[in-house]
Amino acid sequence: MFKYSTNFNYLISYTQFKIIRTPIRIIPRNFASTIIDNNSNNDEPFHHSEWTLKSKPTPYEVFGIDPKEFDSKKLRERYFAFAKLYHPDISKNLNHIDHKGHSLTDINKSERFKMLSEAYTLLKTPRKRALYDKFQTGWSYQGHGSTFSGMNNYDPERYATRPVYATAENFNNQAYWNASSWEDYQNLRNSSTKKSEEELKQEKFKVLSAIFLVMCISASIQGWYILDSVEQNLLAKQRIHDDCEYELDLAYLNYGLDTSRISRIKRFLWFRTFGMFNSERSKMDQSAKENDALLKEILGEDYD
Repeated sequence: MFKYSTNFNYLISYTQFKIIRTPIRIIPRNFASTIIDNNSNNDEPFHHSEWTLKSKPTPYEVFGIDPKEFDSKKLRERYFAFAKLYHPDISKNLNHIDHKGHSLTDINKSERFKMLSEAYTLLKTPRKRALYDKFQTGWSYQGHGSTFSGMNNYDPERYATRPVYATAENFNNQAYWNASSWEDYQNLRNSSTKKSEEELKQEKFKVLSAIFLVMCISASIQGWYILDSVEQNLLAKQRIHDDCEYELDLAYLNYGLDTSRISRIKRFLWFRTFGMFNSERSKMDQSAKENDALLKEILGEDYD
Protein backbone atom coordinates (compact mmCIF):
# COMPACT_ATOMS: atom_id res chain seq x y z
CA MET A 1 0.00 0.00 0.00
CA PHE A 2 1.28 3.44 -0.91
CA LYS A 3 0.54 6.90 0.37
CA TYR A 4 1.31 10.12 -1.46
CA SER A 5 2.10 13.21 0.67
CA THR A 6 1.54 16.55 -1.05
CA ASN A 7 3.02 18.60 1.82
CA PHE A 8 6.53 17.06 1.68
CA ASN A 9 6.46 16.22 -2.02
CA TYR A 10 7.78 12.66 -1.69
CA LEU A 11 6.40 9.17 -1.81
CA ILE A 12 6.40 6.91 1.24
CA SER A 13 6.22 3.14 0.76
CA TYR A 14 5.15 1.26 3.85
CA THR A 15 6.18 -2.06 2.32
CA GLN A 16 9.70 -1.11 1.14
CA PHE A 17 10.44 1.83 3.51
CA LYS A 18 12.06 3.85 0.71
CA ILE A 19 11.82 7.59 0.10
CA ILE A 20 11.98 8.85 -3.47
CA ARG A 21 12.50 12.62 -3.65
CA THR A 22 10.87 12.89 -7.09
CA PRO A 23 7.09 13.14 -7.34
CA ILE A 24 5.92 10.05 -9.18
CA ARG A 25 2.76 8.18 -10.07
CA ILE A 26 2.36 4.56 -9.08
CA ILE A 27 0.62 2.34 -11.65
CA PRO A 28 -1.94 0.17 -9.89
CA ARG A 29 -1.81 -3.49 -10.95
CA ASN A 30 -5.27 -3.49 -12.48
CA PHE A 31 -4.88 -0.20 -14.34
CA ALA A 32 -1.65 -0.66 -16.33
CA SER A 33 -3.61 -0.83 -19.58
CA THR A 34 -5.18 2.58 -18.98
CA ILE A 35 -2.03 4.50 -18.09
CA ILE A 36 -1.71 6.04 -21.55
CA ASP A 37 -5.25 7.37 -21.52
CA ASN A 38 -5.10 8.66 -17.94
CA ASN A 39 -1.70 10.30 -18.25
CA SER A 40 -2.76 13.82 -19.06
CA ASN A 41 0.69 15.24 -18.32
CA ASN A 42 3.40 13.31 -20.19
CA ASP A 43 6.20 15.20 -18.37
CA GLU A 44 5.10 13.78 -15.02
CA PRO A 45 7.31 10.75 -14.21
CA PHE A 46 5.69 7.46 -13.35
CA HIS A 47 6.91 4.07 -12.21
CA HIS A 48 5.67 0.77 -13.61
CA SER A 49 5.56 -1.28 -10.43
CA GLU A 50 4.64 -4.50 -12.24
CA TRP A 51 7.96 -4.66 -14.13
CA THR A 52 10.36 -7.25 -12.76
CA LEU A 53 13.45 -6.10 -10.88
CA LYS A 54 15.61 -8.96 -12.12
CA SER A 55 18.19 -8.27 -14.84
CA LYS A 56 17.85 -11.83 -16.22
CA PRO A 57 14.21 -12.71 -15.65
CA THR A 58 12.34 -15.71 -16.98
CA PRO A 59 9.52 -15.22 -19.52
CA TYR A 60 7.03 -15.82 -16.72
CA GLU A 61 8.69 -13.21 -14.49
CA VAL A 62 8.49 -10.59 -17.26
CA PHE A 63 4.69 -10.67 -17.02
CA GLY A 64 4.55 -11.60 -13.33
CA ILE A 65 2.84 -14.92 -14.05
CA ASP A 66 3.25 -18.06 -11.96
CA PRO A 67 4.23 -20.98 -14.27
CA LYS A 68 1.94 -23.29 -12.29
CA GLU A 69 -1.02 -20.95 -12.85
CA PHE A 70 -0.33 -20.06 -16.48
CA ASP A 71 -3.32 -18.73 -18.41
CA SER A 72 -3.10 -17.68 -22.07
CA LYS A 73 -5.88 -15.11 -21.64
CA LYS A 74 -4.06 -13.47 -18.74
CA LEU A 75 -0.82 -13.54 -20.77
CA ARG A 76 -2.47 -11.77 -23.69
CA GLU A 77 -4.01 -9.09 -21.44
CA ARG A 78 -0.72 -8.36 -19.70
CA TYR A 79 1.19 -8.25 -22.99
CA PHE A 80 -1.13 -5.66 -24.53
CA ALA A 81 -1.06 -3.65 -21.30
CA PHE A 82 2.76 -3.69 -21.16
CA ALA A 83 3.08 -3.02 -24.89
CA LYS A 84 1.10 0.21 -24.49
CA LEU A 85 3.71 1.37 -21.99
CA TYR A 86 6.91 0.43 -23.86
CA HIS A 87 6.06 0.52 -27.57
CA PRO A 88 8.64 2.84 -29.26
CA ASP A 89 5.95 4.97 -30.93
CA ILE A 90 4.24 5.60 -27.59
CA SER A 91 6.91 5.44 -24.89
CA LYS A 92 9.10 8.12 -26.45
CA ASN A 93 6.58 10.73 -25.29
CA LEU A 94 6.37 9.31 -21.73
CA ASN A 95 8.67 9.91 -18.79
CA HIS A 96 9.34 6.44 -17.33
CA ILE A 97 11.43 5.92 -14.19
CA ASP A 98 12.69 2.74 -12.61
CA HIS A 99 12.31 1.59 -8.99
CA LYS A 100 15.33 3.73 -8.02
CA GLY A 101 13.82 6.90 -9.49
CA HIS A 102 16.17 7.01 -12.50
CA SER A 103 14.67 8.01 -15.84
CA LEU A 104 14.54 5.33 -18.53
CA THR A 105 16.14 6.18 -21.86
CA ASP A 106 14.60 5.29 -25.19
CA ILE A 107 17.10 2.41 -25.41
CA ASN A 108 15.93 1.06 -22.03
CA LYS A 109 12.30 1.27 -23.14
CA SER A 110 13.12 -0.44 -26.42
CA GLU A 111 14.97 -3.23 -24.59
CA ARG A 112 11.99 -3.77 -22.31
CA PHE A 113 9.67 -3.90 -25.33
CA LYS A 114 11.92 -6.44 -27.07
CA MET A 115 12.08 -8.55 -23.91
CA LEU A 116 8.33 -8.65 -23.37
CA SER A 117 7.71 -9.32 -27.09
CA GLU A 118 10.11 -12.28 -27.06
CA ALA A 119 8.59 -13.57 -23.82
CA TYR A 120 5.09 -13.31 -25.29
CA THR A 121 6.11 -15.12 -28.48
CA LEU A 122 7.66 -17.93 -26.45
CA LEU A 123 4.81 -18.35 -23.96
CA LYS A 124 1.93 -18.12 -26.44
CA THR A 125 3.31 -21.03 -28.50
CA PRO A 126 2.64 -24.32 -26.68
CA ARG A 127 5.55 -26.19 -28.26
CA LYS A 128 8.10 -23.44 -27.49
CA ARG A 129 6.73 -23.05 -23.95
CA ALA A 130 6.99 -26.82 -23.35
CA LEU A 131 10.60 -26.87 -24.58
CA TYR A 132 11.46 -23.93 -22.34
CA ASP A 133 9.81 -25.52 -19.32
CA LYS A 134 11.76 -28.74 -19.88
CA PHE A 135 15.11 -27.62 -21.28
CA GLN A 136 15.22 -23.82 -20.70
CA THR A 137 15.70 -23.21 -24.45
CA GLY A 138 14.45 -20.45 -26.73
CA TRP A 139 14.97 -17.59 -24.25
CA SER A 140 17.90 -15.26 -24.97
CA TYR A 141 17.71 -13.48 -21.60
CA GLN A 142 18.33 -16.67 -19.60
CA GLY A 143 20.68 -16.23 -16.66
CA HIS A 144 23.66 -18.49 -15.95
CA GLY A 145 22.36 -19.63 -12.61
CA SER A 146 20.04 -22.23 -14.07
CA THR A 147 20.81 -25.89 -13.47
CA PHE A 148 20.34 -26.56 -17.20
CA SER A 149 20.98 -23.67 -19.54
CA GLY A 150 20.02 -25.49 -22.76
CA MET A 151 21.69 -25.33 -26.11
CA ASN A 152 21.53 -21.51 -26.22
CA ASN A 153 24.22 -21.37 -23.52
CA TYR A 154 26.44 -24.02 -25.09
CA ASP A 155 30.08 -22.92 -24.91
CA PRO A 156 32.28 -24.59 -27.55
CA GLU A 157 35.51 -23.47 -25.86
CA ARG A 158 34.42 -24.87 -22.50
CA TYR A 159 33.41 -28.10 -24.19
CA ALA A 160 36.74 -28.28 -26.02
CA THR A 161 38.67 -28.26 -22.72
CA ARG A 162 37.12 -31.51 -21.46
CA PRO A 163 39.54 -34.39 -20.68
CA VAL A 164 40.57 -36.68 -23.51
CA TYR A 165 39.61 -40.32 -23.06
CA ALA A 166 40.69 -43.34 -25.00
CA THR A 167 38.56 -43.96 -28.06
CA ALA A 168 38.74 -46.24 -31.06
CA GLU A 169 40.30 -43.39 -33.01
CA ASN A 170 43.26 -42.83 -30.67
CA PHE A 171 43.57 -46.39 -29.36
CA ASN A 172 46.57 -47.07 -31.60
CA ASN A 173 47.96 -43.56 -31.21
CA GLN A 174 51.31 -43.87 -29.41
CA ALA A 175 51.40 -40.15 -28.67
CA TYR A 176 48.17 -40.49 -26.71
CA TRP A 177 49.52 -43.31 -24.52
CA ASN A 178 52.87 -41.56 -24.04
CA ALA A 179 51.23 -38.35 -22.80
CA SER A 180 52.01 -37.92 -19.11
CA SER A 181 50.46 -34.57 -18.21
CA TRP A 182 47.54 -32.32 -18.97
CA GLU A 183 49.78 -30.17 -21.15
CA ASP A 184 50.61 -33.21 -23.26
CA TYR A 185 46.90 -33.91 -23.68
CA GLN A 186 46.33 -30.33 -24.74
CA ASN A 187 49.19 -30.43 -27.24
CA LEU A 188 47.91 -33.73 -28.61
CA ARG A 189 44.41 -32.30 -29.02
CA ASN A 190 45.69 -29.10 -30.64
CA SER A 191 47.89 -31.01 -33.06
CA SER A 192 45.04 -33.32 -34.03
CA THR A 193 42.78 -30.30 -34.48
CA LYS A 194 45.34 -28.62 -36.71
CA LYS A 195 45.73 -31.82 -38.73
CA SER A 196 41.98 -32.05 -39.10
CA GLU A 197 41.81 -28.45 -40.27
CA GLU A 198 44.63 -29.01 -42.76
CA GLU A 199 42.99 -32.18 -44.05
CA LEU A 200 39.71 -30.32 -44.38
CA LYS A 201 41.43 -27.55 -46.32
CA GLN A 202 43.06 -30.14 -48.58
CA GLU A 203 39.73 -31.84 -49.19
CA LYS A 204 38.13 -28.49 -49.99
CA PHE A 205 41.00 -27.68 -52.34
CA LYS A 206 40.58 -31.03 -54.09
CA VAL A 207 36.85 -30.50 -54.51
CA LEU A 208 37.35 -26.97 -55.82
CA SER A 209 40.07 -28.18 -58.17
CA ALA A 210 37.80 -30.92 -59.51
CA ILE A 211 34.98 -28.43 -60.02
CA PHE A 212 37.35 -25.99 -61.75
CA LEU A 213 38.69 -28.79 -63.98
CA VAL A 214 35.18 -29.85 -64.99
CA MET A 215 34.29 -26.23 -65.72
CA CYS A 216 37.42 -25.83 -67.87
CA ILE A 217 36.69 -29.03 -69.81
CA SER A 218 33.07 -28.00 -70.34
CA ALA A 219 34.14 -24.53 -71.48
CA SER A 220 36.70 -26.07 -73.87
CA ILE A 221 34.10 -28.40 -75.38
CA GLN A 222 31.62 -25.58 -75.77
CA GLY A 223 34.28 -23.35 -77.34
CA TRP A 224 35.33 -26.09 -79.75
CA TYR A 225 31.71 -26.70 -80.74
CA ILE A 226 31.14 -23.00 -81.38
CA LEU A 227 34.31 -22.65 -83.45
CA ASP A 228 33.46 -25.78 -85.44
CA SER A 229 29.97 -24.46 -86.18
CA VAL A 230 31.40 -21.12 -87.34
CA GLU A 231 33.95 -22.92 -89.50
CA GLN A 232 31.29 -25.12 -91.12
CA ASN A 233 29.16 -22.08 -91.94
CA LEU A 234 32.12 -20.26 -93.46
CA LEU A 235 33.14 -23.33 -95.50
CA ALA A 236 29.56 -23.79 -96.76
CA LYS A 237 29.45 -20.18 -97.93
CA GLN A 238 32.85 -20.54 -99.58
CA ARG A 239 31.74 -23.77 -101.28
CA ILE A 240 28.68 -22.07 -102.72
CA HIS A 241 30.83 -19.20 -103.96
CA ASP A 242 33.31 -21.59 -105.58
CA ASP A 243 30.52 -23.55 -107.29
CA CYS A 244 28.99 -20.38 -108.68
CA GLU A 245 32.34 -19.16 -109.89
CA TYR A 246 33.06 -22.54 -111.53
CA GLU A 247 29.73 -22.58 -113.35
CA LEU A 248 30.29 -19.01 -114.51
CA ASP A 249 33.70 -19.89 -115.94
CA LEU A 250 32.19 -22.88 -117.78
CA ALA A 251 29.53 -20.62 -119.25
CA TYR A 252 32.21 -18.17 -120.40
CA LEU A 253 34.15 -21.06 -122.02
CA ASN A 254 30.95 -22.49 -123.53
CA TYR A 255 31.67 -25.80 -121.77
CA GLY A 256 34.70 -26.51 -123.95
CA LEU A 257 32.87 -25.98 -127.24
CA ASP A 258 33.34 -23.33 -129.91
CA THR A 259 32.68 -19.86 -128.58
CA SER A 260 31.03 -18.53 -131.76
CA ARG A 261 27.44 -17.27 -131.79
CA ILE A 262 26.14 -20.29 -133.73
CA SER A 263 27.87 -22.77 -131.42
CA ARG A 264 26.33 -21.15 -128.34
CA ILE A 265 22.83 -21.32 -129.89
CA LYS A 266 23.37 -24.99 -130.83
CA ARG A 267 24.55 -25.81 -127.30
CA PHE A 268 21.52 -24.12 -125.79
CA LEU A 269 19.09 -25.98 -128.05
CA TRP A 270 20.83 -29.30 -127.53
CA PHE A 271 20.84 -29.00 -123.70
CA ARG A 272 17.18 -28.01 -123.78
CA THR A 273 16.31 -31.05 -125.92
CA PHE A 274 18.36 -33.35 -123.72
CA GLY A 275 16.62 -32.09 -120.62
CA MET A 276 13.13 -32.44 -122.12
CA PHE A 277 13.47 -35.84 -123.88
CA ASN A 278 16.24 -37.60 -121.96
CA SER A 279 14.27 -40.85 -121.59
CA GLU A 280 12.76 -40.90 -125.10
CA ARG A 281 15.36 -41.39 -127.83
CA SER A 282 12.94 -41.04 -130.81
CA LYS A 283 11.62 -37.70 -129.55
CA MET A 284 15.15 -36.52 -128.89
CA ASP A 285 16.11 -37.27 -132.54
CA GLN A 286 12.97 -35.55 -133.79
CA SER A 287 13.73 -32.50 -131.66
CA ALA A 288 17.31 -32.39 -132.97
CA LYS A 289 16.00 -32.25 -136.58
CA GLU A 290 13.59 -29.46 -135.63
CA ASN A 291 16.45 -27.54 -134.03
CA ASP A 292 18.53 -27.79 -137.24
CA ALA A 293 15.60 -26.57 -139.33
CA LEU A 294 15.10 -23.66 -136.89
CA LEU A 295 18.77 -22.68 -137.08
CA LYS A 296 18.73 -22.75 -140.89
CA GLU A 297 15.66 -20.55 -140.89
CA ILE A 298 17.19 -18.04 -138.47
CA LEU A 299 20.78 -17.93 -139.71
CA GLY A 300 20.18 -18.55 -143.40
CA GLU A 301 23.43 -18.66 -145.35
CA ASP A 302 25.55 -18.28 -142.23
CA TYR A 303 24.48 -21.71 -141.05
CA ASP A 304 26.64 -24.45 -142.58
